[in-house]
Amino acid sequence: PSLSPVNARLASIFKAAVIKETGKPIEIEEKKIATNLNTVEENSLLFPDTNFPGRFWKKGRTFPDEQIVVGDRVAGLSLESFGGLAEQCVLDKDDVWRIPSELDKKDVAVIVYGHSTAIYAFAKLSSLKENERVMISAGPAGLGLAAVDVAANIYKTKVIGLVDDQKLAELVRNSGAFETLTFNEKLNKQCMKITENKGVQVVYDAAGGHMTETIGSCVSAGGKVFYASPIFYQTIPAPKPHSFATILSLKELRRQNMNMYKTVVSDTLELANEGLIGAHVSAKFSLSQINDAVKFIEDKKCTGKVVIHIDE
Repeated sequence: PSLSPVNARLASIFKAAVIKETGKPIEIEEKKIATNLNTVEENSLLFPDTNFPGRFWKKGRTFPDEQIVVGDRVAGLSLESFGGLAEQCVLDKDDVWRIPSELDKKDVAVIVYGHSTAIYAFAKLSSLKENERVMISAGPAGLGLAAVDVAANIYKTKVIGLVDDQKLAELVRNSGAFETLTFNEKLNKQCMKITENKGVQVVYDAAGGHMTETIGSCVSAGGKVFYASPIFYQTIPAPKPHSFATILSLKELRRQNMNMYKTVVSDTLELANEGLIGAHVSAKFSLSQINDAVKFIEDKKCTGKVVIHIDE
């Protein structure tokens, strides 16, 4: 088909990771497609999340001139169509942010999704106080580490990190947790002992799985439980009497309140640029090593985010 000069550019060839069949190795293919404008040509990205840094390549006529200029380093989120594991990516104008000058692209690949989710929960949906106890579960996906970083270093709370691996416990403490607990059947009793039978005002479940049912029982009366990993949950337990439960999703926030969505991500990038929050990279692989990266995750060797680097 012919291409309109208004909303398309010449077809180009670029490499992309393609999943053709579940359970089979990911293939790297050369793609020849006509992409719409508002395109980000990215250099490295987070796997398996959908956020990545890159270089702004071209924009459509409706893209505000003052927002971003061609050549700028940008951060992108692709929460609807995914497709970030490629040398080029097409994004909506509302899913692109200029990267602050002092911020490393590698850090952008890690913080945009997880840290933004935590900042939205703690800044917009709750009122954390200094030295208040907060319980955060952390798993290998890195969302818990992001929440610990935000709660401890931005809000100065006393974070109780919940883990099921001692190697991860040390990392959680290094990220700012006041103390850590290893998940077990007596978790509720341990929490109540620490909090003088009050429970914690905020529970942030970033691990899901077997911890979900138990961690919610540690919340105090009038407290809030945040479920930060919707894709990990088959069911959400009923909240404890006189407490509140909320499912966190940047994808849904984008649909419900675009201005809030863009503001939260912008705030996250600025906080990282000021050095108030940081990124933990568990491992780094090239695009050609994508299957090694998957195996690294499946073998439970990762303690946080795994970055896939794509050369410029």
